[in-house]
Amino acid sequence: MTKIQARLSASLLALTFFLFVVLMDAPAWAHHPRNRIGLALVLRELSFSGGPLALAASLTEQWSERGKHVLATIGRYFVAVPVLFYSLEQFLHGDHVPGVPLEPLTPRYVYGHAIWTYLAAVVYTVAGILLLVGKKTRVAATWTGLTVLFVVLVVYVPIAVVERASLDNGLNYVADTLMFCGTVLLLAGAVPREASRRATSPNSPG
Repeated sequence: MTKIQARLSASLLALTFFLFVVLMDAPAWAHHPRNRIGLALVLRELSFSGGPLALAASLTEQWSERGKHVLATIGRYFVAVPVLFYSLEQFLHGDHVPGVPLEPLTPRYVYGHAIWTYLAAVVYTVAGILLLVGKKTRVAATWTGLTVLFVVLVVYVPIAVVERASLDNGLNYVADTLMFCGTVLLLAGAVPREASRRATSPNSPG
């Protein structure tokens, strides 16, 4: 937030979440490989690593352009794979909460109910494919992040209001999903615009 040692902070945050995946989440899921929620949590933590990693790459000036590109690409994949997996999960389980498809069902008091899960699934499918192939990455990440933010406002905020006495079922889901929104928007902010990328390409004319 203060932009003090931002590159170092982003690198350490990316490393922290990656270690969470390697040391905790992935081994826990490996013990129950049929547990789709366990896999969803592994990929969520992986995405939490991807956004800061892309930000760190964009702030790196001393390294070679190739090194920056490798880090940014890894960060993009760390976000793209979860987004694509979440799109499939949301199509298959439209009655569950959208954004990050976890175990809770969308409460009946949420206006629109399952429509938000299917809407997120559609956006995730298109954006996830673009992120995976590296086309229109900034636009894809931006629309994904805005979709998650919209989901937080129309689904998770009402849940937090109704479940305000419960940290697990109220604020916890708001915070986790909002963090997923933030990490995707970090990727969007770290990716150069398509026009700028073409202008600075070594093979561009002039």
